[in-house]
Amino acid sequence: MDINNFVERTRHHSRKNMKNILVKIFIVTTLAVCLSLSGCKNEPPSPEVADIKENYCRINGKDVYFVNSEEKQEWKEPLSKLLSNVWLPYGEHGEILGYEASVDPHAPVIPQSYECGLLDVTGDGIPELLVHPFGYHGSSGTATYFVYNIYSGKQIGEIDGGNAQSWSYYYYTETDDFTLVGQYWLRGGWEQRNRYVTTVFYDETTLKCYESAYLHTFHQISGEKTDIVDEDPDDMFYTATWVENYTNTKYYVHNQEVYLDDYYAEYDWFVKNCIRIPETELILFRWDDVSDDEDDYITKGEKMATALISSSQQFIEKECYE
Repeated sequence: MDINNFVERTRHHSRKNMKNILVKIFIVTTLAVCLSLSGCKNEPPSPEVADIKENYCRINGKDVYFVNSEEKQEWKEPLSKLLSNVWLPYGEHGEILGYEASVDPHAPVIPQSYECGLLDVTGDGIPELLVHPFGYHGSSGTATYFVYNIYSGKQIGEIDGGNAQSWSYYYYTETDDFTLVGQYWLRGGWEQRNRYVTTVFYDETTLKCYESAYLHTFHQISGEKTDIVDEDPDDMFYTATWVENYTNTKYYVHNQEVYLDDYYAEYDWFVKNCIRIPETELILFRWDDVSDDEDDYITKGEKMATALISSSQQFIEKECYE
């Protein structure tokens, strides 16, 4: 082979390849400029798109949509009226002779309460008002909440809570359904503990909501206090140690006592197949946190209503239940 011809052909191909590369670079650059001019910019989404994106989540491949902020505003007026009209005691010399409505005796009235919240117990996309009335709590940690329809003001039932309580909607993957689930525990003195996973359902025939214990454990505790002398000879203090013994434990599924293995079989099914939707967790507001002592009852009701519909708690749209 003629080495000079080889070198010349190599140079020719190199120039040709370089020309092709420059042409490709020009084409790519031109396309990029055209795309940028045609509107492919990193701009924030419009308020409508942002609202849609904020108000849904995806679970197990399913889109779960939440009520938007505009729909929540429709709840403010009926909530304000209901929250403003509370039963007030009247009497003489400290004696309570009866109760009267704070604003309108002809409108629905609710009891005075520690705190309030919103929770969709009927599964129709419109939450009910939860009221924790004065006196409905105990040393065990229990707390009872009255449930009211925010439009009619009618009480439709009660649900219970307790220590470390959490009320949220769960998505059941096996049934493609949503269920309202609560978790909390109660103490019976220092020697007893009860832990609950409960569900709430709404009966269309009675127009009432009911709470049902799904998983329940009971623990009877006994203990012995032992004193251990500190190893430091100059330290005369003792370190107290408490040794716990569980003398009696019981396990329940749907209020029926079962063996331990049966309980954990059901518990494992719940953990694997029921997905909590944290955005729906109940948020409660105490009156002292949202209003002042000098506020009248109408102002108090408006402030509580504003706090309830403005919280980060989300509510599943009705269409998702269907």
